Amino acid sequence: MTLKAPSETSQTPQEDLRPKKRKIPLSPIDMEARKTSSKQLQAAEAWLEARFPKTFNFNDPKPLKIGIQLDLFTMACPFSKGLLRKCLVFYVNSKVYLEATIQENWRYDLNGEKVGEVTKGEKDHALQMLEQKRLFSKNNNKTKFFR
Repeated sequence: MTLKAPSETSQTPQEDLRPKKRKIPLSPIDMEARKTSSKQLQAAEAWLEARFPKTFNFNDPKPLKIGIQLDLFTMACPFSKGLLRKCLVFYVNSKVYLEATIQENWRYDLNGEKVGEVTKGEKDHALQMLEQKRLFSKNNNKTKFFR
């Protein structure tokens, strides 16, 4: 066994300590759970669009009131708070929502009424998020994950 000088090794000591990333294949049960979760998310999206048509439209979104999730959580709903939260996260992180935030000047409540302005800082943040999505998409060719 020959020892190499530290300058000849390709990894730094920190890289040696990092866990190796491995793809773990999903079992059929895990795959079915993901499908169920996706179906539940789609059902929650459809419920939000049907229950609040002036506010929620996943194809043509409007900027939402800050704290709108608290309004949703106090209402009777057929879905769990966790699923609603996941649905809202998906909604506000979508490409079309971020673009709407940049273009719109107002935020809307559950009744579709204007409740506050979209600030310059919020528009700048949306622009940064869009740029990150664009870079991620360009580097990884995973555009199917973004609306």
